[in-house]
Amino acid sequence: MSAQRRQVIAVLLATLLVAPPGFGASSKPLGVVLEARNASIRATDGLPGTTVFAGDTVVTSHAGRMRIRIGEAQIEVMPQSVVVFEELESVAGATVVQGTVGFSSPETGSVAVRAAGIVIRPQPKRATQGQVTLVGPTELLVTSYRGPLELTMGDESLTVPEGTTYRVQGDSRGPGPAGAGADAARRAPFRAFLITFAVVVVPLVTFITIDLLASPSSIF
Repeated sequence: MSAQRRQVIAVLLATLLVAPPGFGASSKPLGVVLEARNASIRATDGLPGTTVFAGDTVVTSHAGRMRIRIGEAQIEVMPQSVVVFEELESVAGATVVQGTVGFSSPETGSVAVRAAGIVIRPQPKRATQGQVTLVGPTELLVTSYRGPLELTMGDESLTVPEGTTYRVQGDSRGPGPAGAGADAARRAPFRAFLITFAVVVVPLVTFITIDLLASPSSIF
């Protein structure tokens, strides 16, 4: 299946799963577009100053990107990504349907990202920069460049320390198996494995961090 066809399917799924019929003007405004290139929102070209509403889908091409301010935080939709903006646990944020999202929040800000059913957010009152990549239906890479990240799925939680990347595997088995090991399985709905320390050496990480900090339209 071609990358373009996968992206079209991802957009259709995002629309069916997140945006209810007639969300339109009655949806809650969440933020504003700061920067966009080869990216669309609500199936039209994204332009700086465009208001982002709950239920809006952002799609970026191979060389595309879009940066959105949400309150005091920012979310960056990276190339070849499909992201739906919404409120997650009473916090404005985005669900990754395909691709990669970078995010940044000062101590006084708050933001949340969901991927594979797992919610990723900064710890309270901590300046944070992070990235989430959906690599499979139940698998994602979570990187903390600055400040620890809290991952939650159901009643379970995990902390990703600053300067680390974790591969996180969600649980696709439903309620869990019966018999021996069932309780342990239900207590561990997702698993995480440390991939690397010193993530600042990763080119994409460096790019996102510098851009979010140094951009003239950045809040920092």
